[in-house]
Amino acid sequence: MALKTILVGTGGWGRTWCRGTLPGAVAEGSIEVVAAVDVSPEHLRNAREFLGLREEQCHADLRTALAAVPAEVCIIATPPDTHEEIITLALEGGCDILCEKPIAHSLQSSLEILRKVKSAGRKMGITMSHRYNQPHWTLRNLVRDGDYGKLDYLVFNFSWNKR
Repeated sequence: MALKTILVGTGGWGRTWCRGTLPGAVAEGSIEVVAAVDVSPEHLRNAREFLGLREEQCHADLRTALAAVPAEVCIIATPPDTHEEIITLALEGGCDILCEKPIAHSLQSSLEILRKVKSAGRKMGITMSHRYNQPHWTLRNLVRDGDYGKLDYLVFNFSWNKR
Protein backbone atom coordinates (compact mmCIF):
# COMPACT_ATOMS: atom_id res chain seq x y z
CA MET A 1 0.00 0.00 0.00
CA ALA A 2 1.52 3.31 -1.10
CA LEU A 3 2.23 5.90 1.58
CA LYS A 4 0.59 9.22 0.76
CA THR A 5 3.49 11.67 0.68
CA ILE A 6 4.00 15.42 0.45
CA LEU A 7 7.35 16.69 -0.81
CA VAL A 8 8.36 20.06 0.64
CA GLY A 9 11.08 21.70 -1.43
CA THR A 10 11.30 21.01 -5.15
CA GLY A 11 14.37 23.06 -6.06
CA GLY A 12 17.98 22.28 -5.11
CA TRP A 13 18.00 18.87 -3.40
CA GLY A 14 14.24 18.76 -3.89
CA ARG A 15 14.82 18.63 -7.63
CA THR A 16 16.95 15.54 -7.06
CA TRP A 17 14.05 14.00 -5.14
CA CYS A 18 11.66 14.87 -7.99
CA ARG A 19 13.92 13.69 -10.76
CA GLY A 20 15.87 10.77 -9.32
CA THR A 21 14.75 9.52 -5.93
CA LEU A 22 10.95 9.51 -5.88
CA PRO A 23 10.04 8.22 -9.36
CA GLY A 24 11.41 4.75 -8.54
CA ALA A 25 9.50 4.58 -5.25
CA VAL A 26 6.35 5.72 -7.03
CA ALA A 27 6.86 3.13 -9.80
CA GLU A 28 7.26 0.29 -7.32
CA GLY A 29 4.13 1.41 -5.46
CA SER A 30 5.70 2.19 -2.09
CA ILE A 31 4.71 5.86 -2.12
CA GLU A 32 2.21 8.14 -3.80
CA VAL A 33 3.21 11.79 -4.01
CA VAL A 34 -0.07 13.57 -3.33
CA ALA A 35 1.32 17.13 -3.19
CA ALA A 36 4.44 19.22 -3.55
CA VAL A 37 5.30 22.46 -1.78
CA ASP A 38 7.76 25.19 -2.70
CA VAL A 39 7.78 28.98 -2.37
CA SER A 40 9.05 29.19 -5.95
CA PRO A 41 6.56 28.50 -8.76
CA GLU A 42 9.56 27.79 -11.00
CA HIS A 43 10.75 25.01 -8.67
CA LEU A 44 7.27 23.48 -8.55
CA ARG A 45 7.65 22.75 -12.26
CA ASN A 46 10.05 19.96 -11.19
CA ALA A 47 7.19 18.22 -9.36
CA ARG A 48 4.92 18.54 -12.36
CA GLU A 49 7.56 17.47 -14.88
CA PHE A 50 9.22 14.57 -13.06
CA LEU A 51 6.44 13.37 -10.74
CA GLY A 52 3.47 14.08 -12.97
CA LEU A 53 1.69 16.24 -10.39
CA ARG A 54 -1.14 18.46 -11.53
CA GLU A 55 -1.19 22.21 -10.92
CA GLU A 56 -3.72 21.82 -8.07
CA GLN A 57 -1.34 19.42 -6.29
CA CYS A 58 1.40 22.08 -6.14
CA HIS A 59 1.31 24.56 -3.29
CA ALA A 60 3.26 27.55 -1.99
CA ASP A 61 2.97 26.48 1.65
CA LEU A 62 2.60 23.26 3.62
CA ARG A 63 -0.46 24.36 5.59
CA THR A 64 -2.43 24.70 2.34
CA ALA A 65 -1.19 21.34 1.05
CA LEU A 66 -2.16 19.56 4.29
CA ALA A 67 -5.62 21.15 4.18
CA ALA A 68 -6.08 20.04 0.56
CA VAL A 69 -5.03 16.40 0.83
CA PRO A 70 -4.43 13.85 3.59
CA ALA A 71 -0.85 12.63 3.85
CA GLU A 72 1.03 10.11 5.98
CA VAL A 73 4.58 11.23 5.25
CA CYS A 74 6.23 14.57 4.69
CA ILE A 75 9.61 14.63 2.92
CA ILE A 76 11.54 17.82 3.61
CA ALA A 77 14.19 19.02 1.15
CA THR A 78 14.47 22.68 2.10
CA PRO A 79 17.26 24.76 3.68
CA PRO A 80 18.05 23.71 7.27
CA ASP A 81 16.85 26.98 8.82
CA THR A 82 13.31 26.17 7.61
CA HIS A 83 13.17 22.61 8.96
CA GLU A 84 11.79 23.29 12.44
CA GLU A 85 8.80 25.29 11.19
CA ILE A 86 8.01 22.76 8.44
CA ILE A 87 8.37 19.80 10.80
CA THR A 88 6.04 21.49 13.27
CA LEU A 89 3.37 21.90 10.59
CA ALA A 90 3.85 18.34 9.31
CA LEU A 91 3.47 16.95 12.83
CA GLU A 92 0.32 19.00 13.34
CA GLY A 93 -0.95 17.43 10.11
CA GLY A 94 -0.31 13.93 11.48
CA CYS A 95 2.65 13.12 9.26
CA ASP A 96 5.78 11.12 9.88
CA ILE A 97 8.88 12.93 8.62
CA LEU A 98 11.77 12.16 6.30
CA CYS A 99 14.14 15.13 6.27
CA GLU A 100 17.27 16.01 4.36
CA LYS A 101 20.36 16.48 6.45
CA PRO A 102 21.30 18.36 8.51
CA ILE A 103 18.36 18.12 10.86
CA ALA A 104 18.45 21.87 11.53
CA HIS A 105 20.65 24.95 11.41
CA SER A 106 21.47 24.87 15.14
CA LEU A 107 21.76 22.45 18.03
CA GLN A 108 18.94 24.24 19.85
CA SER A 109 16.60 23.84 16.88
CA SER A 110 17.62 20.18 16.50
CA LEU A 111 16.76 19.50 20.14
CA GLU A 112 13.44 21.30 19.77
CA ILE A 113 12.61 19.18 16.73
CA LEU A 114 13.45 16.03 18.70
CA ARG A 115 11.16 17.16 21.54
CA LYS A 116 8.30 17.92 19.14
CA VAL A 117 8.58 14.61 17.29
CA LYS A 118 8.63 12.62 20.53
CA SER A 119 5.75 14.63 21.96
CA ALA A 120 3.67 14.01 18.82
CA GLY A 121 4.46 10.28 18.93
CA ARG A 122 5.53 10.37 15.28
CA LYS A 123 8.55 8.93 13.45
CA MET A 124 11.32 10.97 11.86
CA GLY A 125 14.34 9.98 9.81
CA ILE A 126 17.23 11.92 8.34
CA THR A 127 18.04 10.94 4.77
CA MET A 128 21.25 9.60 3.40
CA SER A 129 20.11 9.65 -0.23
CA HIS A 130 23.66 9.69 -1.62
CA ARG A 131 23.98 6.01 -0.82
CA TYR A 132 21.50 5.26 -3.60
CA ASN A 133 23.43 7.07 -6.34
CA GLN A 134 24.65 4.81 -9.15
CA PRO A 135 28.39 5.54 -8.63
CA HIS A 136 28.09 4.51 -4.98
CA TRP A 137 26.25 1.29 -5.87
CA THR A 138 28.85 0.51 -8.50
CA LEU A 139 31.74 1.01 -6.08
CA ARG A 140 30.01 -1.03 -3.40
CA ASN A 141 29.41 -3.89 -5.84
CA LEU A 142 33.03 -3.81 -7.04
CA VAL A 143 34.27 -4.02 -3.45
CA ARG A 144 31.84 -6.81 -2.56
CA ASP A 145 32.65 -8.83 -5.69
CA GLY A 146 36.31 -8.95 -4.73
CA ASP A 147 37.45 -8.94 -8.37
CA TYR A 148 40.21 -6.49 -7.47
CA GLY A 149 41.37 -8.39 -4.40
CA LYS A 150 40.91 -7.82 -0.71
CA LEU A 151 40.26 -4.24 0.32
CA ASP A 152 42.76 -2.86 2.83
CA TYR A 153 41.47 0.67 3.22
CA LEU A 154 39.55 3.44 1.47
CA VAL A 155 40.00 7.19 1.55
CA PHE A 156 37.12 9.40 0.45
CA ASN A 157 36.89 13.13 0.10
CA PHE A 158 33.38 14.34 -0.56
CA SER A 159 33.50 17.99 -1.50
CA TRP A 160 31.35 20.29 -3.52
CA ASN A 161 32.45 23.63 -4.88
CA LYS A 162 29.05 25.31 -4.91
CA ARG A 163 29.74 28.98 -5.38
